[in-house]
Amino acid sequence: MKKAITLFLLYGIVADLLLATPLLTIGVGISLAFSRNHSILRGLKFCFYILFSLCLIWPLFLLTIWLLFPSYEFMIGTWGTEFTFQRVLNALAFLCGTLLGIFRFRETARRLIHCIALGSVIIGLAVLLIISNSLILLLDDRDIYSFSSPDNSHTIAVSETSFLQSGNVTVYERVSPFFVYLKESKVTDDGYRPIGNKDYSVVWNKNDVTVSFGNGTGQTESITVTFDG
Repeated sequence: MKKAITLFLLYGIVADLLLATPLLTIGVGISLAFSRNHSILRGLKFCFYILFSLCLIWPLFLLTIWLLFPSYEFMIGTWGTEFTFQRVLNALAFLCGTLLGIFRFRETARRLIHCIALGSVIIGLAVLLIISNSLILLLDDRDIYSFSSPDNSHTIAVSETSFLQSGNVTVYERVSPFFVYLKESKVTDDGYRPIGNKDYSVVWNKNDVTVSFGNGTGQTESITVTFDG
């Protein structure tokens, strides 16, 4: 288990570096290209402040949604979860914070103390990026699948997770391109993921759908979603 977690964290670190490095390179190139044009530079700074703020605004937005509509969850397709966007925003925050630090450094006398301060800012942001995104990977280790009715009038999303000796299968009804509605969740044994193992069936009826799946003990669990109207 420790080996799996270690490999998972290493994957997160490598993914963060692959995401942040080209963004940082592009950002530095843009800042240097327009370093003598003060009006464009001010505009870039403003944009960087906005993007940096989004990293903090996004979880507040999700918290508001959760408090007002606790059964709703942000999800685009099978890939765009709230955690996915948070990881991207964290990388953008690292990029923008680093560039703002570079801009500030260029406005100073560029003494040794300023070099140390700039290096500390960049290292600190990099550490925060790696820690936060690694935690997100651990918390959101989900596989998501989408199923549509034969007439494409209804769509459900099924997510499955596993942690230690427990697994979980959750069924959502898609209510918009950006949100799903939680219907029901059931536990599987020993971290079993039945959807990924093709141990499931989806049966559509006129006003409902039944998702049946193995629970890892040789038994079958079922979740039925009834549609309004």
